[in-house]
Amino acid sequence: MKIRFNFKISRWANFYFFVQNLSAWHLSCRRRYNEHWRNTLPVFSEKQEELLIEFARIRKEHPEVKSVFEQAFFLSDDPLSTLEANLPKKEILMIREIFSSQKNNFNTIYSTEESKLEKWKSKLEESLLGETLNEAIIKELSLLFSVEIVEPISIRVFLLIAPAGHGGMVNMAENTITQDLSNLPLDYSKLVISTIWHETIHLCFEKPFFRALIKKHAMDREDRMFKYSEIIVSSLFPLGILGKKFFSLKITNDIYSMFKLNESQTGRIMNLTNKYVENEVPFDRAYLIELDRIIQKNG
Repeated sequence: MKIRFNFKISRWANFYFFVQNLSAWHLSCRRRYNEHWRNTLPVFSEKQEELLIEFARIRKEHPEVKSVFEQAFFLSDDPLSTLEANLPKKEILMIREIFSSQKNNFNTIYSTEESKLEKWKSKLEESLLGETLNEAIIKELSLLFSVEIVEPISIRVFLLIAPAGHGGMVNMAENTITQDLSNLPLDYSKLVISTIWHETIHLCFEKPFFRALIKKHAMDREDRMFKYSEIIVSSLFPLGILGKKFFSLKITNDIYSMFKLNESQTGRIMNLTNKYVENEVPFDRAYLIELDRIIQKNG
């Protein structure tokens, strides 16, 4: 099997996820998690709030993804020592104080969430994925994105706490995906698996051909490149054409809420993607031109 998924539960990764969400340092931080945890925990002291502001300031000074913070908290057994080798002493002292100030709050949350993560880990290891299904998905994606997976790839999937709902990210570290899902019912495993494939496309299939195609079409504008990428990948997984084909999930009528595409536009995008899937042809410039026609009213 050319792509394997290695599911991980890390206390430090979850502690980092907890602190960064409370700090709201970036648009990717989950506001609803922040609000829920604050409503659940004792009111933060003035000092705790000041330290979270300080964490946000420090974190913003580093790359948004694959920074020394992700390398430390996701890939190291001793993240604070790892950070010491890469950050000024003043920042290290501040970071230690920040995590110390939130230790009891995190322990309160994590004490009830860890067992739920363990159940999810067992569920996903059991169901993700049968080798035949895995190979069928890889074959489909390889054709659509003009990519051949030659060497085996091992993808780390970190399972994270979440008070409600489900989210995920890619590019936290090399070949790493996160899934925040602790309170999601296990019945939603097909949705989670389909979401993992969404993130796997970003990791393994967008480069080099497809990314270059989008970059040229978007005239090197990062915001447009992001928009094209997310819309197209979302039209496949989780609630797109391949989510339905492989996991019998219902196709969404809201392809990516932040882009404010209506139900009619979403349907036309799904039909466009489905033509390429059914005809077994790779995404090309003509696809992007037609996608522009569909979304042009939204910029």
